Amino acid sequence: MKIYLIIATLLFSAVTHAQEKDPVMQVIDQYMKVKDALVKSDATAAAKEAGLLLKILQSPKMDNLAMDIKTIAATKDLEKQRAAFASLSADMYMQVRASKIHTTLYYLHCQKYNNGRGASWLSKESVIRNPYYGNAMPPCGSIVETLRPK
Repeated sequence: MKIYLIIATLLFSAVTHAQEKDPVMQVIDQYMKVKDALVKSDATAAAKEAGLLLKILQSPKMDNLAMDIKTIAATKDLEKQRAAFASLSADMYMQVRASKIHTTLYYLHCQKYNNGRGASWLSKESVIRNPYYGNAMPPCGSIVETLRPK
């Protein structure tokens, strides 16, 4: 019985360690922190988390994300951060679709943002917490797609 527990612990540890080392999952996790700061309408935290995201961005495949991240990190203006986040989220969605992910992600859309043009974002939760309206309309949006681990 003890050997089974040891094997299970080692396997869990190996999977967890692999997820921690995966650059795509690191970027996704930090992206979620930027999103959460915008949900809270916390421009300072969004800038800080975007700065950290920029630091972990290593893969040349993800260079297209850097400009939007720099914009979020460089300003404390929520509207500018949210506009850059909309662009970042579209690029992140394309990156996630082309990558191996280790957790379920939800692709959500708010049809009211940007004068009715809408914007989307990724979330680890199916509960809608809108980063474009923060506290003003947190549940505004719908799940467009569920992205499963592959």
